[in-house]
Formats: sequence, C-alpha cells, structure tokens
Amino acid sequence: MDKKGLLSIKNFVFIMIFIIFAGCAKHYEIPPNLEFSQKKFIVNDGKKTSQIFVSKNAQIYRFVWLEMTKSPISRKILEDGKFRNDGFLPPNNTSQELFIKLLNMIKNYEKSAVISLKNGEIYNIKMVSDE
Repeated sequence: MDKKGLLSIKNFVFIMIFIIFAGCAKHYEIPPNLEFSQKKFIVNDGKKTSQIFVSKNAQIYRFVWLEMTKSPISRKILEDGKFRNDGFLPPNNTSQELFIKLLNMIKNYEKSAVISLKNGEIYNIKMVSDE
C-alpha cells in the first residue's frame, strides 16, 4: 500500500473516532431554579406501563426508570448538562431525551403530558407524587 492510501485510512479512522466522541459529548439545557427533592411519574407507551423517579440533590439530578416489576430500564445522573450512566445498564439515549422533557414538565408545573420523542416514540406521562 502506498503512502497516500495509508494516509487516507488514518484520516478516515481519525474522523470516525471524532464523530463517535462528538456524539457522546451532547450537552443538555437544564431548566433553571427547579426546587424539589423527588418526583415519581407513571409512564405508558401504549404497550406497557413503567415508572420514573427523579431526585435532585444540589445541582445533580438522578433518574431511575423502572418496569412495574422493578427491573431497571435506565439509570442516569445529570450534572452540568451532561448525562452519565448510574450502574451497569446498556446505554439508552432515548431515556436522556425523555428525562429532559420530564424536567420541563416539572418546571411548568404540569401533572400530566403526552411526550413525543425524536425517534417517534410517544409516552403518556402522569406525575403521581410530588415532594
């Protein structure tokens, strides 16, 4: 293989690594001045019902999304606009978008909402406890 071909392969690999890491570094806008300790939501996607717990400690938000059997779907921590996994669950980027929309529900004092995500999923959400 000549030098030109090797250089283009290196460039391709570098660009792919950059794209992968750029996708991981998504920053979310957190609604300001949210004051609560914990909230519980019931979530229905038309097929199954689940629940999401959102807790806040200082400026750190913790989200736990559970099936009704208490099996975790997603556990995330949001700090400084960035999500990180909380535990050993597979990545679930759908949950991040849903969790941000839940924070907006809290900000707007909404007790229920129909939330549409970019991937086409639709969730009926109802807040059931407010602390």
